[in-house]
Amino acid sequence: MKALQLGLGLLALTALSQSSFNIVEMHLHVAGRGHYLVAAPGATEQTVRIRGPQGEQTLVFQSDTFLELPHGPTQAQPGEGRRWLYDGRWFSDQGYWHRQAFELELATPVESAAAQAWIERLGLPLPLLVLEEAGRATLPPLTYAPEPGGVLHTSLWVWPGESQALDKPRLLENRSVRSGGLRSRGGFLAGPGELERLWRELGLGELPPARFEAKVGYFFSGLRAESDFRLKVVGMSLRETTLLVTLEASRSPGLTAQTNGVVLLFEAPPRVARVELRDDQGRLWGSY
Repeated sequence: MKALQLGLGLLALTALSQSSFNIVEMHLHVAGRGHYLVAAPGATEQTVRIRGPQGEQTLVFQSDTFLELPHGPTQAQPGEGRRWLYDGRWFSDQGYWHRQAFELELATPVESAAAQAWIERLGLPLPLLVLEEAGRATLPPLTYAPEPGGVLHTSLWVWPGESQALDKPRLLENRSVRSGGLRSRGGFLAGPGELERLWRELGLGELPPARFEAKVGYFFSGLRAESDFRLKVVGMSLRETTLLVTLEASRSPGLTAQTNGVVLLFEAPPRVARVELRDDQGRLWGSY
């Protein structure tokens, strides 16, 4: 397992050098009840006594050990933190939905994936709203013997999210393509058949899970003689019945023998009738 990735990486390296293992202690709040999710990155066959509100346990940690310890009712209240929405895939809530890995700030991708799997097992109705407060302990901290070099805390709240962001635009795909022609184009698709034809024209395989009860639209940049042309969506917003998409382009200065382009696929609320794409300098890329 990788060393812990922190905003201040030196803190993690110092902590790891002080002891043969560190502890990641996640405090999870669901429906008024608390849970400890505990991992020990870097541990190998290490026996540790953990004492908490429910008593004491002796456990053997491996580097991939991920434990759940119940706490019971909790009155902890969330503060300000990073909000996530989950509807079968993880998206970050930043005014619109977009695909992003669920990675906690105080954990490696391995612990983050384990936390996601644990949340999925709760069986709560989707979508879920998750609030992460990195660096904050919201349950009574556990104690460990032997004492680790450092205990890294993060707190998570999970609620049903039916009323959260259901009317927000959603970015479904942002993919590089090498076929589809030189002409840029875009617009809304009438149904799964049109999406299948578009994907075939662009030389793509498996169809993304678009929901046609919403408006499903696309933008294809057209193929360009640039070695590494990319588009980043930096914002999506609604202005009455128009979806506004803000793009940031990146490209390599060198030319290449093989052209490439980008296709964006997005969902918008049913009332949307038009999409307008501009770059971060305000230049119009397309209006459909």
